[in-house]
Amino acid sequence: MINTYIFLRSLAVSIAVLAILIASTGLAADKVIVVPLGHSATGNATQDQVLTGRTFSNAQHTNLTGTMNYRGSVTINPTANIQYIPEGYHDGTGVVTGDTDLIGGNIKSGVSIFGVSGLVVEASGTAVAEEVLQGTTFSNGLVEGTLTGSMPNRGTFSLDCQSDQQNVASGYYSGGTLFGDGDLVSSNVRGGVEIFDTTGSYCGHFFGCSFIGGNCIWTEYECATECAFHSSVTTCNDLCNDISTLGLESAANAFCR
Repeated sequence: MINTYIFLRSLAVSIAVLAILIASTGLAADKVIVVPLGHSATGNATQDQVLTGRTFSNAQHTNLTGTMNYRGSVTINPTANIQYIPEGYHDGTGVVTGDTDLIGGNIKSGVSIFGVSGLVVEASGTAVAEEVLQGTTFSNGLVEGTLTGSMPNRGTFSLDCQSDQQNVASGYYSGGTLFGDGDLVSSNVRGGVEIFDTTGSYCGHFFGCSFIGGNCIWTEYECATECAFHSSVTTCNDLCNDISTLGLESAANAFCR
């Protein structure tokens, strides 16, 4: 007698089904062979959702092959440009690298890099050491790093005027005084003389000697400018001797003292 093959999906169900078949068909129990079938194909996965090289089935198809790329461990170093993460399966060991120098103290003020705001004020300017006060530090746009000023600090300025030129040392002065003299006025300066831009107008009474006809005569003058020569002698005779010595016997009003 020929064997009868019955294909069922569940072995547990097959026993119950077999009993019913034998009872209803009269089949010999020793001639019935039950062959369990595999699981039903289900699911909605597509090939690009399954790793490359792997086979699978879904509710519509069987024996499909996955196409998802296997990326493994991926390392990305940030740059100024956008970098796209490659599509595919990453095994979880990949990293985006960091940099300990990415801090505000290394970034220009007003700039933000990867969310870190800069704190560094960019140096500018053209001042050099001799143009900056001694003992102070500064930076410029010419030389990298911190510079130290060398301009001397002279403190308070103080100077009395005199007949000779006085040089003022170079450096910084915190202020001070150039002393004046209340007596430096026109009426105290001899007429025709200028002192520190003050033109004299003083014409006092001067006594002089005139050598007239061989005689020395004292004469009072209203202004020193009327005298051609000023002498340090104190007597008329001495003054007339000066006149004679200089050969000015015919001069009148030649000397004042």
